[in-house]
Amino acid sequence: MSYPPNIASALYTVEELLPVIKQTIPSITFFIAGATPTVKIRNLETEGITVSGWMEDIREAFYSSKIMIAPMLISIGLQNKILQAMAMKIPCVISTMANNALGATHEKELFVANNPEEYRKYISILLTDKEKSEQITNAALEFVHRKFNWEQSVKDIVLKIESNH
Repeated sequence: MSYPPNIASALYTVEELLPVIKQTIPSITFFIAGATPTVKIRNLETEGITVSGWMEDIREAFYSSKIMIAPMLISIGLQNKILQAMAMKIPCVISTMANNALGATHEKELFVANNPEEYRKYISILLTDKEKSEQITNAALEFVHRKFNWEQSVKDIVLKIESNH
């Protein structure tokens, strides 16, 4: 949690998203998991906001969560934590920027949100519509298996190499 895109994401969540989300879901809690949180990130910890710091097994954070959000605001590469959550059947609400690296389908494998109202809307759906949440998580798991496996990754690399020759 000392990487600038992660810092920006955490600050945006606490300062912009949570006030809007709490209007509909006042009891919601937020868990910031990640190694070496800066002082600014550690200072975000209050009632309802936990900052973990380093975790031996990040899956513990996922197991204790109902939803993963990734409101990335700064250009990023592939977010492995999103793939991990999807593979663990944790529904995800992520920014367009975060989804650019994944290429998942909005409203099928996850939700893509671009402002506080959209995050609130999709988080509310996932917390109240069990059937929709299960559809999303099942499709997300299938997506990860289909697009992010060793066999497919090797094929993609070979195709890139061949197209450059």
